[in-house]
Amino acid sequence: MDENDPTLLHLQKCSTKYNMAERLKVKTIYSLLSNLRGWEVIDEDNLTKLRCTFLCRTFSGSMSFANDIAKISEEQNHHPKMIVEYKKVTVIWWTHELAGLHHNDFIMAAKCSRIASRL
Repeated sequence: MDENDPTLLHLQKCSTKYNMAERLKVKTIYSLLSNLRGWEVIDEDNLTKLRCTFLCRTFSGSMSFANDIAKISEEQNHHPKMIVEYKKVTVIWWTHELAGLHHNDFIMAAKCSRIASRL
């Protein structure tokens, strides 16, 4: 098993150092996106970001899901924008230091989807 396989993004760890050359090109973004069900590329505040809205059964389920994401975000030192609403959580990833998308954003999106598979 090759943990760098893009279909196994959820097993990868986020890198902690960035340089502008690591901001992903459009072709790479859409290639990685093809491995993530339900995620979309958006333009928000003139930045390219990843977004997905997850449905939960209850508000407390939404809060629990958001807290699970917060826990892995701390572990990986990579943090999203989250919007918690009644029975849904919207998660948005991008790399602030690069003002765009990095491989880390796709790793974290995959980890979120893995957590959501238990909802």
